[in-house]
Amino acid sequence: MFVMFTAQKEGFVNACRPVIGLDACHLKGIMGGQLMSAIGRDANNQMFPIAMALVESECKDSWGWFLDSLTDAIGTPIERGWVFLSDRQKGLIDCIENKYPGVEHRFCVRHMYANFKLKFKDKHLRDLMWGAARAYLPCHYESKMRELHLVAPEAHAWFSSIPANLWARHTFSPRTKCDLLSNNICESFNQYIKDAREEPILTMFEAIRRQIMCRFQEKRDWIQKVKSHICPRICQKIEERKKQVAQFDALVSTREVYEVTGIVGTFAVNAVQRSCTCNEWDMTGIPCVHACAGLVQDNKDPYAYVDNCYSVEIYVKAYAGVIMPMPDQTNWVNASSDTLLPPRRKIAPGRPKKVRKKAQLEDLHVGKLSKVGLPIHCSHCGHTDHNARSCKVTGCSFVRQRKSVTAQGLLNEGEELVEATLQMLMLMLKEILMLMLCKMLM
Repeated sequence: MFVMFTAQKEGFVNACRPVIGLDACHLKGIMGGQLMSAIGRDANNQMFPIAMALVESECKDSWGWFLDSLTDAIGTPIERGWVFLSDRQKGLIDCIENKYPGVEHRFCVRHMYANFKLKFKDKHLRDLMWGAARAYLPCHYESKMRELHLVAPEAHAWFSSIPANLWARHTFSPRTKCDLLSNNICESFNQYIKDAREEPILTMFEAIRRQIMCRFQEKRDWIQKVKSHICPRICQKIEERKKQVAQFDALVSTREVYEVTGIVGTFAVNAVQRSCTCNEWDMTGIPCVHACAGLVQDNKDPYAYVDNCYSVEIYVKAYAGVIMPMPDQTNWVNASSDTLLPPRRKIAPGRPKKVRKKAQLEDLHVGKLSKVGLPIHCSHCGHTDHNARSCKVTGCSFVRQRKSVTAQGLLNEGEELVEATLQMLMLMLKEILMLMLCKMLM
């Protein structure tokens, strides 16, 4: 079952950058299954739901059908230049390569690191890996990879086995104006519909429709309060960079061309072409800190040089479509087609999970001290290689107490519960009789 509303289609095609995040999440209802989703990014760098589909399981055939349905609605990547972002799901990589050869496909670096740290747990390796992924220039990427090779050749070989164009930022196409390294927009959508995923299929889709319908109206109301012509999240980035311009020495070469020198080096900024040799402005469409330094030195407004894809006008266009309300099911017209049967129910072993398992360092609580990495001490002997439960020091009196449950014990507890309930009922009855007697006397 594939679902896409016209408001979503027109909003994405006409007003969102050509980046599509793909993901699938498990449904928590009785029938199970998975919900595939395609998510874009609006002008305020927030998620924009494009489409969703119910499938039995996540496999190559399911992804192929979902991509066919999606591209039939919004056009193929070859025609429209779509860029895919995924978590390297089962069957999706081969499916994209076979259907759309040569199309840009980015991997979520956060999921890559989750696999990487299973073999390489050193923090320095983590910093080198993320430094290589975040580098905007090939020289910075190569520098991090060389250092990684010197420190841990096996870790370097692990990353070298994955083509750099799938995960390294410096290889991304600048036309997308999007430098995302993770697929968090899809994870945000999965969390957004968490409650709906516990419902039966039709109830779930109806709940999601209502959420998206209300979300579009909330976005329309919210953007009316924005005073700037640039979306607030982008304005926040510009303001943060303007605070750093004092750290740079900017020289005006000619009209809107600057040479900016800082701690890490010298960069050439061309405001006419909206480009900087650090490559960040080219990649994102937002003036980098070097561009802000040059523009402020030249008494220019950095907001005037932000790409149009971040404008309030584009944001309004994205959410201009209306998802109409749905009447009650009793008012629907009876369809003449065959009756759809529910899918076969697959009962998984163990207790059903309500939320996905999170990585070790994922979603840490801000302001709360984490116990990750802290040594656990034995409360008996004080050593750190075990706890009191497994302490083998002579004289340890720690014994795990477990309450024994027997049939006689359960029977005794049941009798006590019945007796207590009867006593409570007798007290309530006495109070009622007293109230009735008082009313009669009055």
